[in-house]
Amino acid sequence: TIKGKIYVDYPTSTDIFRVGTTETILWHTDGTFDNDSVKIQYSVNGGSYQLLDVASDDVPASVGSYSWDIPDAVSHQNARIYITNNDSSEPTDAGLSDKFSIKPVINVTNPETTDVLYVDKDFDITWTTTGTVGDLDIFYSIDGGTSWISTPIAEDVDSTGDPLGSYKY
Repeated sequence: TIKGKIYVDYPTSTDIFRVGTTETILWHTDGTFDNDSVKIQYSVNGGSYQLLDVASDDVPASVGSYSWDIPDAVSHQNARIYITNNDSSEPTDAGLSDKFSIKPVINVTNPETTDVLYVDKDFDITWTTTGTVGDLDIFYSIDGGTSWISTPIAEDVDSTGDPLGSYKY
């Protein structure tokens, strides 16, 4: 018997998946698979794996791709994809991705890029989020985001406080 092997091509160690978006998991195989069915799982802690979704339990191995709606399972450089052959009697080396990140989305809604801010005049910084967000540090840029001032406007701002997604500066 020639043992088949599964290789996970995407994601890689430099990839960041964002909560609420869709990413396509990519893989290829070497060798023969009598049963053309794989199971695709993920882990956010490098060890405890679960299915991406119900349909990821039986995916044709020969397809080599699967679209995944990224859940609110934030993980900094510790998430992994694990792909196995569904036929446990068929010897196959499972595919394991490099560690990658799953991060929330933070969208600043105010100020807008066209706003003019004045010294000694209060304004609200507001944002929306997708996914679990912890405390925030707020920084600013004077060149449209090319670089950022290293001292934050505020540190450890409660992203879930009242009012949600707001800081008066």
